[in-house]
Amino acid sequence: MLFHLLSEYINIFRYLTFRNIGAAITSFILVLWIAPFVINKLKEMRFGQQVREEGPSSHLVKTGTPTMGGIFTWSIVIFSTLLWGAWNGFVLITCLSVLLFGIIGFIDDYAKIKQKDTKGLSAKGKLLVQSSFAFIVLVLIYLMPQYHQKSETLELSLVNKNSEIIASTNVILTQDWEWSVSYPSGVSKGQHKLIGSQYDPETGKNKKEKYFDIPVLIKDKIDTQIFSSKVLEDNAFKIITDITRNSTDDKGNIYNESQKSMTNIYKARLFNSFLVPMYTEVVWYWPLWMAFVFFVFIIVGVSNATNLSDGLDGLATGMGISFYIPFGVFAYLMGNALLSSYLFYPYIEGAGELTIFIAASIGAFAGFLWYNVHPAEVFMGDTGSLPMGAAIATVAIMLKQEMLLVVAGFMFVLETISVILQVFWFKKFKKRFFRMAPIHHHFELVGWKENQVVVRFWIMGTFCAIVALATIKIR
Repeated sequence: MLFHLLSEYINIFRYLTFRNIGAAITSFILVLWIAPFVINKLKEMRFGQQVREEGPSSHLVKTGTPTMGGIFTWSIVIFSTLLWGAWNGFVLITCLSVLLFGIIGFIDDYAKIKQKDTKGLSAKGKLLVQSSFAFIVLVLIYLMPQYHQKSETLELSLVNKNSEIIASTNVILTQDWEWSVSYPSGVSKGQHKLIGSQYDPETGKNKKEKYFDIPVLIKDKIDTQIFSSKVLEDNAFKIITDITRNSTDDKGNIYNESQKSMTNIYKARLFNSFLVPMYTEVVWYWPLWMAFVFFVFIIVGVSNATNLSDGLDGLATGMGISFYIPFGVFAYLMGNALLSSYLFYPYIEGAGELTIFIAASIGAFAGFLWYNVHPAEVFMGDTGSLPMGAAIATVAIMLKQEMLLVVAGFMFVLETISVILQVFWFKKFKKRFFRMAPIHHHFELVGWKENQVVVRFWIMGTFCAIVALATIKIR
């Protein structure tokens, strides 16, 4: 809101860094201010936590502690994001994912409170609704212009000193990134596959440099003189070419006329491309239906992973802060044309605004943690933990950094794996692999105090975030 109202008149509101700080501070202060009132209201309404009887006995004292703190936490995140961010598709879709998964969490929490048990919604019903909401979010992402499948034509023209075009030809950029040559005036000639090179800005040299020659049509005749074009950079998202035409004067002397480098943005099949950390190229393209299945799995899986981790005072909230930070950095880099080109990441116009959401979330998490540390005065509940995972998974899909979720959020992955392994082991061997799952309860039962488990998980979560950030340069 402030961006749209004030950026035209006050220059500082155009800067992401300033607005990020504003969003984080706003969320932090509002959570600190509002939390006591909400906690008292939740107590009056008897919205207390239900603790499972088979859990650690030390947790029984937590029964009745106000829950559903995610209601005010995420409401403040959305408010701060819309206050400081530009209302583009990235921001609105991410906020929508929070709202949709927050509704699921609220219904689940409310059912637990009314039924006075820890079951809530049925597992199948919950997964079905989560998958449906994830699909809605993905359809909206796919419809964004930044992710459209698109072919563009790159016009290669040579201009003389008088700014007159002396020769030109067109190169069709197909969705598979195979370039083919076409000629003006509808004259069909042979096709050529053009292979470019990558420019290394640190050394100022080209990697695997290759050239291609294109005969040019001038006034319905094929020019016997040749365009020589060198691709300075081709990372499938941005193309920089340097074009030279070898010419012969009246005396038979050969000389070169050269045009400055030209830049063209090419939108490839970004939505269903698969990228991995520490590798610059697209690994493969998912068939569209498979991409939707994969992304639904990611959103639902990460949402449930953060939900499983919300079992100790401050555990999920503290790990959530370190989990979110790398994606804020990636959003900033990939929303900047210069930085993304330098680091060989796809430039995604408008994605930088996701940093506002990340900053607002981190500020809110920090404020909530004030009341959520041991002994907790309020719990986030499914209302808060489900949107935590769904939102960051949505951000990762928008940034094409889905696999970074495994690196930055490894502690959440570990929690999920421990539950899966426990269930599998018990069904197979009628024995428990861990003393209790998720794994944070296992460490409690082997003698760690609750605060020790939480802080040690925070430390490991921070380490995972650092590793995720290291992948920025290791490419």
